[in-house]
Amino acid sequence: MVLPEEAEPPDEQAASDRADATKTVTSRSALVLMAQCYEGLASSTTTERRRRGLALAAHHTLIGGRRMLRDSNAGRALGDNAGRVRRWRFTAGMGAVVVALATLAVGAGPAVAAGRLAHKAAVPGSLNAVACTSSTSCIAVGSYGSSGATLTLAEAWNGTAWTVQPTPNPSGGSNSTLAGLSCGAAGSCVAVGGYYNGHGDALLAETWDGTSWTIQTVPLPAGGLGGSLVGVSCSSASSCIAVGSYADSSNTNQPLAEAWNGSNFTPQTVPLPAMATTSTFDAVSCSPSPSVDCEAVGWNFLSGYGEIAMTLAEGWDGTSWTVQNTPIPNNASGGSYPMGISCGSPDACTSVGEADNGSGELSDGWAQVWNGTSWSNQTTANPTGSIDSILSAVSCSASPSTDCTAVGYYSNGSTFASFAEAWKGTKVKVQKTPEPKGSTSGGLDGVSCSSPPGTCTAVGSVSNSSGVGVTLAEGFNGRKWMVQKTPKP
Repeated sequence: MVLPEEAEPPDEQAASDRADATKTVTSRSALVLMAQCYEGLASSTTTERRRRGLALAAHHTLIGGRRMLRDSNAGRALGDNAGRVRRWRFTAGMGAVVVALATLAVGAGPAVAAGRLAHKAAVPGSLNAVACTSSTSCIAVGSYGSSGATLTLAEAWNGTAWTVQPTPNPSGGSNSTLAGLSCGAAGSCVAVGGYYNGHGDALLAETWDGTSWTIQTVPLPAGGLGGSLVGVSCSSASSCIAVGSYADSSNTNQPLAEAWNGSNFTPQTVPLPAMATTSTFDAVSCSPSPSVDCEAVGWNFLSGYGEIAMTLAEGWDGTSWTVQNTPIPNNASGGSYPMGISCGSPDACTSVGEADNGSGELSDGWAQVWNGTSWSNQTTANPTGSIDSILSAVSCSASPSTDCTAVGYYSNGSTFASFAEAWKGTKVKVQKTPEPKGSTSGGLDGVSCSSPPGTCTAVGSVSNSSGVGVTLAEGFNGRKWMVQKTPKP
């Protein structure tokens, strides 16, 4: 990775805010923290909120959803009931305030991975990832709230309508969510995520055989205390790589990669960058079979650079993982967090994510490309009126492998909305994504496109007229995006 010339000193006021927020975290719910944080900020101006490092322009990501799962593991692992706040984001004008991208560590007893998956049980549902084997066959996964519990969710698209698929939940577990999904063949998919097992975060994986979902055992690396999976990619029905993070025996977060051979998961050895103190994988993409190459991206803290997250990329050649040098994404002097990656071929991958501009504010979503030898920054675009944005996921075709579509969300200063952008080579263009009538805000978290490019399906969540987050799905027919009605879980 490329290091910044000099790490800026931490903002004392922001540090004080984080410390105050930390004190309010309980061992069983983030809702008190959400209410107290919002109460103190509700009357402040947008400028004040930005100055204090508490971004107003933010997504209403369902707590317990993909980004919350990712970031519950993202901070340093903790063994007590303290909470570690990376960034708090607040929605404007919503009936229910939802805080996203927080790091929480809870649970008495032995040290655990960084945090139980906090959730807002009243939220009906969120779709976090989608995988399509054709324009008329897609599966999306996520989570939903029911009677105070957060449960796994899967829905299937047949080209005309979405239907809910029954999914199992771990026995004795709670706060279960599916964060990543990949289908190695029609009727053969792997979904990954995490849940709270009573002591800390636990790995979760489920497989689809064309008829039903089945929970699979996922072993931790030797000495591992807990963790979560956030992404998976399959090059065939019997060859998949799942990634995330786990707490090692010293309770330090490490990147996690697990290989699926069609029957069992096996942890893989993952090297760490020099000076890395905390690391995580956030997304993975494997090139189409017969290639065995995969690329995983995430971020890490480096000794001597404070809590400025540096992008992390590693390549799998079928035998071992190798750390790759990555440049600092555009406008990311305060930290960068990869959120998605897609490889059309072994020498053509695109990674996307979010960034901090160094002042505690979100900047624009960024993209980087891998040419088989090195990573470089890619030009991105933003919707008209955008103040800041995030790119959550990306899907690239196998031919041409430089044609990609990314989805995410942006803020215009008063609300936030979903959007997409498409690359043809180095040229990029924003695509408008509509949202259901009456919705007040929304965002897209996953996307899957056909190859050659032509049609895409994207999923996420949207806040309806009552301020409640519900599942969202949209389809691109080669000309425009259209909302697809999703059933209530």
